Amino acid sequence: MSLAIRKTCLYCSLILALMLFYQLSNAQYNFDAADKWLRQNTPEMGGRSTLMVYKDGRVIYSKSINEMSYKQKFVGKLIAKRSGKEKDEMLADLSPDRKIPIASCSKWLSAALVMTFVDEGKLNINDTVGKFLPVLSAAGKGNITIANCLSHMTGIRSGNLKESREGFEKAITMEEAMADISRFPMESKPGESFHYSSIGLQIAAAVIEKISGKEFQTLFSERIARPCEMLQTDFGTATLPIPAGSGYSTPSDYLRFPK
Repeated sequence: MSLAIRKTCLYCSLILALMLFYQLSNAQYNFDAADKWLRQNTPEMGGRSTLMVYKDGRVIYSKSINEMSYKQKFVGKLIAKRSGKEKDEMLADLSPDRKIPIASCSKWLSAALVMTFVDEGKLNINDTVGKFLPVLSAAGKGNITIANCLSHMTGIRSGNLKESREGFEKAITMEEAMADISRFPMESKPGESFHYSSIGLQIAAAVIEKISGKEFQTLFSERIARPCEMLQTDFGTATLPIPAGSGYSTPSDYLRFPK
């Protein structure tokens, strides 16, 4: 047997071995239950869904279902009209690479960003926000800690999640948002009550902006998005980001966020 033929046989053997390994590694998973669950529950999730499973450095399952009912499409068109968004964009199919608002999933990203400053020793979770934001000290809220901000225990009464956002989302700058938050009443001392809201992360975002001299969006890009190769993830184009809820991402991108 010639050397060329031997090399060809070896090359083919390696390809066959790799193909066999891939088939065996995928054969150990049976996602029939996941398929069934997705099919049964997607109608209750708006008629569109994407489910991805990531294990040992690779995606082992990915499935999208896009079967909106007539009623769901009609409601989607109404929402698009009222919000000034494009109808086709509002009703577009979901997929692993479709960029969409991620709502409260933004919180994980924002909290991780704050913790990069803790890791670097530029911030301590027990630091009080009044150290950085005099407007909150003047309003009697300076003793709230960074830990309180990250755990929804600021003690600030803000109503439900929607009301807490409406309380400052009309602000144009982070300074205006802090001025608005400073006027919110207290419902308890910091650390004594849990109240799920957007306020704590907004305060934490203002603190890291003050420390760094950079805007929140820039910090997120530099410290989270680029290092994690989440290049389709950001906090929108609004002048004032809402760290607790204005993030955008794709399923594929979000899987790159370290867990």
